Amino acid sequence: MPMIDRLPAERGSSKEHLRRVRIFLADISEITRLNAVRDAWVAPGQTPPRVTAQARLADPRWRIEAMVARQIAALGSSVGNQALQRPCIRRKMSECTH
Repeated sequence: MPMIDRLPAERGSSKEHLRRVRIFLADISEITRLNAVRDAWVAPGQTPPRVTAQARLADPRWRIEAMVARQIAALGSSVGNQALQRPCIRRKMSECTH
C-alpha cells in the first residue's frame, strides 16, 4: 500500500482519487488478510471499487500485484472532478508512469 500512496503523491494526487483497483493474489487464501490491510488503509467514505483474483504473478517471489486507476484533473481546465483515467496495466507498480 505504501507504493500506491507514493506514486499518486509524486503526481499531485492521493488515494482519495482512486477510481478502480484490481488486485491479483498469488494465493487467494490470503484474501482475508488483504481485506484487513485494505480496510485499515482506505480513506473513509472514499473506498474505490475493487476486483480481486488469484493469478500467476510476473515474478514468482511476489504475493500481490495491483493495477490502480486514479482520477486526474485536466491541466488548465475547470473540469476538475471530470477526469481521465490512466491505468497501469500488467506492470510492476514501480514502472507506472501515469
